[in-house]
Amino acid sequence: MKTVKLTAGILAAAMLLTGTATFTETTIHTAAAESALPASYDPRGSRMVTPVRDQGDYGTCWAHAMAGSLEQSLLPYDPQVDISEWYLIYSCYLSEYRNGNVSDFFTFLDGGYNYDATLDLLSRRKGLTKESNFPYGVFFGSDDSESDTDPYGESDYLITDVVQFSLFQEDEDYAEQCSRVKEYLYQGGALCYSYTSNDAYVDHTHNSYYLPAEIVDEQSSPHAVTIVGWDDNFPKEYFKEQPSSDGAWLAKSSWSSVFCDNGYYWISYEQENCDVMGFSAVPAQLYDDVHSYDLGTCIGYTLPDDTAHESGAMANLFTAETDTLVTAVTFRTDWDNDAYSVSVYKDLTNPLDPTSGALAATAEGSISSVGQITAELSAPVSVAAGETYAVVVTQTGDPYASHVFVEYDTMATETAPDGSVTTEYYAIPADHAPNCSFLCLDGENWVDTYSMDIKDSFTAMHDDGLEYLHETTEHFGAACITALSVSKANVQFSKLSDTLCIGDTIELTNPDGRQVYYAVNGGAYKPYTKPITFTEDMKISAYCEEGTVYEQSYTVREAEMYDIKLQLAFENGDYLLYGTDFVEVGEREYEAEIEAFNLEQLMRADLKLFSNATLTCNGQPITNGETQRISCNGETTLELVASGEGMNASTYRIHIVPFDLSLVHGDVDMDGQYTALDAAAVLTYAAAVGTGNPPALPDENWLCRADFNYNGVADAGDAATILMYAAENGAY
Repeated sequence: MKTVKLTAGILAAAMLLTGTATFTETTIHTAAAESALPASYDPRGSRMVTPVRDQGDYGTCWAHAMAGSLEQSLLPYDPQVDISEWYLIYSCYLSEYRNGNVSDFFTFLDGGYNYDATLDLLSRRKGLTKESNFPYGVFFGSDDSESDTDPYGESDYLITDVVQFSLFQEDEDYAEQCSRVKEYLYQGGALCYSYTSNDAYVDHTHNSYYLPAEIVDEQSSPHAVTIVGWDDNFPKEYFKEQPSSDGAWLAKSSWSSVFCDNGYYWISYEQENCDVMGFSAVPAQLYDDVHSYDLGTCIGYTLPDDTAHESGAMANLFTAETDTLVTAVTFRTDWDNDAYSVSVYKDLTNPLDPTSGALAATAEGSISSVGQITAELSAPVSVAAGETYAVVVTQTGDPYASHVFVEYDTMATETAPDGSVTTEYYAIPADHAPNCSFLCLDGENWVDTYSMDIKDSFTAMHDDGLEYLHETTEHFGAACITALSVSKANVQFSKLSDTLCIGDTIELTNPDGRQVYYAVNGGAYKPYTKPITFTEDMKISAYCEEGTVYEQSYTVREAEMYDIKLQLAFENGDYLLYGTDFVEVGEREYEAEIEAFNLEQLMRADLKLFSNATLTCNGQPITNGETQRISCNGETTLELVASGEGMNASTYRIHIVPFDLSLVHGDVDMDGQYTALDAAAVLTYAAAVGTGNPPALPDENWLCRADFNYNGVADAGDAATILMYAAENGAY
């Protein structure tokens, strides 16, 4: 069954506060192509955002915001990308569970999470898979609740780059940060944005939000969304609490398309925020292996040294398990505006000096933002199985900045005058071995981080009037460097989406320049000489000489509708928002039913649709992302057709049917009115039940209608309530 959500009829009174269209290469913007950034940017109508998701009753907004940012970066690879938020959450839970920090998955679901802790997991090719593999809300384990076993393993996607922005108005560079954020969005990115949320300050008329810091109260709680656009001229008058100036960010919620404008709303530039981070990923197929070390919970340590250092270097030594080509290096940074250089060394002559070997490849650039960078090497580095090589990252810039990013843990002891000792760890101790990671802070000497314990001690007077000795020890672990490699026999597919349009071409390449052989749909293998044209559903198998066989399956892309907002207008002035699900009834045919009172007075339908294709409704063209009016003229079926070049067309039918009066509470006789007759029927029934002789019911829904106060029984209380309602409101 395929489900496409229509917007629900009644907006939720309270949302859980813890926590559409697709990409086309011809429409993505680049800042270089523009003389200046526009005053507003909204990618929804240009098919450059993934659909709005629904976090349901769990505090998982952080995972939805993060997945939204990652999906945006993956659109060039897969126009229909859908990351499993549930698997991301579960993978993070397993990490915390195994470290002894949490025992219950249900508690973890509502506890929020730390982006920094998540990053290490994702950088090791964990935690990211497709929604179809692990749908949201499906529990793992034999007891349907939790399990300490990873149900999937390696990711379908690998996180590469992370940027972090500071959007605090009191900062001197606030205007510059805003420009950088806009440029990031305009280049096709999306950002995780964390702030304090309070549903009372949502303006549903203008789909806007602003909560001044001075009125945050116990009804407020943290929330995270995905920022996808902006509008410098969004009127300040459109907020419930008016900020001092115009302007707002366009946010994609995880409260389903029922919320505000198909799940989108505007957040004032003046809204106080916490994390503003952008995440980028690539399909994991681009790399066969990730060389890294597991990291503890504290990373990014700034060494306590009063001496100015304009540069610093960190290095990791890795040993390859198979013959491979190292093609890229990922590293973390705690400072922006630094210049960086990456060097890979082979054939080390001194195991304590990572630069003692032969320089094999380099990369260099500048760091625009705190976060993570993936640098492509100047040339692939061939490494044999069992061979150890070194990756060195050097950063240069502010002499008082931290130019290294390294794992560490802290142990603190307090010794009382009687000799008793209390020990406390401020982080999970780094699980690290000697001769793996090194730091160079003076430009000459390398130090093994394993032996870099930094100790400090002091005495302090306690409330008991006695002096206690306090001692701390900082123990260091791995440098935050990862190497990405690809097998020499790897076959790269230029198209990594599961679906393609008829006429698309697929290129096959080998990173080592070897001849590629391929077969289509189980046919005979032949040498690859030119791009393969996609003409039908196909499975391509390919290998290099005697290497591993790599496979990729493709199906013809479906022209489909991702989201819909439907409102019906009636002659009596009613203007109602409706919602339901589409159900697949045939090949690429989907139907839904919605119920309406006074169906004979139906005048028109107002539709706002998002699709990856061209849309029509009852033959009338629909502009993607814009509300359009469809005159009904007695028609009670809306037929939506999505079609596009090289895609299979799809049809969606919405049948508007009379409301089922047998389920209307209070209208016992189903005459469309609340009257004394309804109350009398309930009293008669209640009296018979009281004598022990309950009467036969006219139909199976009679008790539902009679139970007007929803307390589970039909009695005098319901009759009284019906009479009061009839007196106050009359017939309807």
